[in-house]
Amino acid sequence: MYLLDYFAKKSPHLIWTIALLLNLIVGVIDYLTGYEIRIEVFYLLPIGLLSWLVNRNAGIIMSVVSTGTTVTTNLLAGQVIQNYLVESWNILVHFGFFIVIVYLISVGKIISDKNKVITGKLHLLMFSKFRSAFAIFNKKQSFVDITKYGYEQYQDIVINNVVVKNASGNHYDNETRYNIIQKVLNKYSRPFDILDIGASQGYYSFRAAHDYDCVCVMIEGDNQEYPMVGKQLLDLCKANDSLENIILLNKHVIPEDLQKLSECEYFDVVLALNIIHWLGSRWKEVTDAILDLGNNIIIETPPQEDSASQEANFIRKSIEEYLVFRNAKILGKAPRHTSDGKMSTIYLIESEKTKIERKCWVHRKNVDDHHTIVSSYKLKTIIKKPPRVSDLQVDDWKPGINLVTFLMYCGAYPSREKIKAAIERIQDNDHNDWTVNNMILQGNKLTLIDWNDQMHGSDGGRRCSSKVLKAHLRLVGLREPTKIESYFWNRLTRIS
Repeated sequence: MYLLDYFAKKSPHLIWTIALLLNLIVGVIDYLTGYEIRIEVFYLLPIGLLSWLVNRNAGIIMSVVSTGTTVTTNLLAGQVIQNYLVESWNILVHFGFFIVIVYLISVGKIISDKNKVITGKLHLLMFSKFRSAFAIFNKKQSFVDITKYGYEQYQDIVINNVVVKNASGNHYDNETRYNIIQKVLNKYSRPFDILDIGASQGYYSFRAAHDYDCVCVMIEGDNQEYPMVGKQLLDLCKANDSLENIILLNKHVIPEDLQKLSECEYFDVVLALNIIHWLGSRWKEVTDAILDLGNNIIIETPPQEDSASQEANFIRKSIEEYLVFRNAKILGKAPRHTSDGKMSTIYLIESEKTKIERKCWVHRKNVDDHHTIVSSYKLKTIIKKPPRVSDLQVDDWKPGINLVTFLMYCGAYPSREKIKAAIERIQDNDHNDWTVNNMILQGNKLTLIDWNDQMHGSDGGRRCSSKVLKAHLRLVGLREPTKIESYFWNRLTRIS
């Protein structure tokens, strides 16, 4: 095989030369041994060589040449033909034998080439799998493992759609919950966004970000009960480098933030899985804020259990009664990790929110009656009727969150460096209000909104200049919310 591989790299002309030389050598030997000794089998050497290294047609031609050679050498060696019919039959049998061999060799060559391709693909696939496994192994080591510090890991850890570490204890029902959530997600035929409140290890957001055309915004931060969960989720966002549509607001959930978020953002799907009861006596305040965050609110709250205190069970009962009062529908049930046989109910509340009360996080609260949001599973638009302007302006709603929200709500992922790069990519002098509160963060990219704002006119407004760009990059570099808000009002809004 090594010899064939060597000659396979040579030109067909050389192979033909070698084959003809072999045929001549066999012919000479055939002549010298006399016609009584049959050596036709040796003519298969040049025939097989051409059939394998050149092509089938070359093997057929050499079969004709070899047949002619053996007839000629036999006649020269003194063979006397007594019956031409019989001799013709014998010649045809020899030729037919050569042709059969040619076809067998050519078929064998085709099979061999296919096997080489398949083997090569298998080697490539095995190498790719090994490389992927090695990469995942490296990423598996790159995040904080809270279980080593005695804390529960509520969800499976997913990196680039592969589960690298199962949830701890009896938290084995992530897939069940995700399938229930998908009953809502599968209805969308347009890009949409998800807010995941108390995202924990981000299982549902990472899965959805992989499976759907959506932007997933997660809220999670270190807290007294789980002092490293925020850092862990940030590490996991970085490890999921195949996802470009994830956002992390790295702050512990508190009612005031949720309330303000509901005033300036509007999400298609809101996940609040086993989070409301953690807020204790403020559960109703939190629930109302969550229900005002968007369209489809998915809430899971634990049932009353013997393992819970009387006060905790009272809160759980009150939450469920209030959800039913707010017209919650049962979307599904999932097993509880704390009690065998107990199931927690996952509710769906469909909101009819059509307004937002703040233009962005740092603006004052003021319901704008000139803006109306229309949302369905197929379409989401914002209809604007500014004062003193006659025409309606209808724009597609962009999934994601306002960049101001990200900065003010301790946005941690994507990194500030990525956001600066995204800002530089959307420099556009045609936008007549090029400012941070008109930038929607969609993961690793930014999208401008309010194009051709009629309030500024075709020649007015803030254009993107080097000075404006520099000020925006400076804003993104700030970390403290008070400094961000101060810079926005005292510097950014005054640049022309």
